[in-house]
Amino acid sequence: MKGGLMAKEDNQSSHFLLGVGIGAILGLLFAPAPGRETRKKLKDQATYLYDKGSDVWEEAALTYEVTKDRVEPVVKEFIDEVSPYFEELGERAEPYKRELAVKVKEFVRKDLGKELEKLRKTV
Repeated sequence: MKGGLMAKEDNQSSHFLLGVGIGAILGLLFAPAPGRETRKKLKDQATYLYDKGSDVWEEAALTYEVTKDRVEPVVKEFIDEVSPYFEELGERAEPYKRELAVKVKEFVRKDLGKELEKLRKTV
């Protein structure tokens, strides 16, 4: 299922982590420190963000699986319960569909025929 609460939370987490990463990089780049120190800090920060992102991803995947496992049987049971009612409705509607088709054909022949005849006389 796309969208929904999970997608929104995942998107917000991604934006948050991206913001943290950009802020950390900018802070390190503009802080006065020797190049070696700055590179080590950047590497440490990148490793931290990668690990944090992996944790968020794993948690989201686990939440999806747990939710799917809980919802799937409920949806299947609902479909199994409701299906006979829709089948019955379809069977009950069959005579009305035929009757409606006959009435539409009569209307087209009779009423539209009259209107076409009127148009022919005016042209």
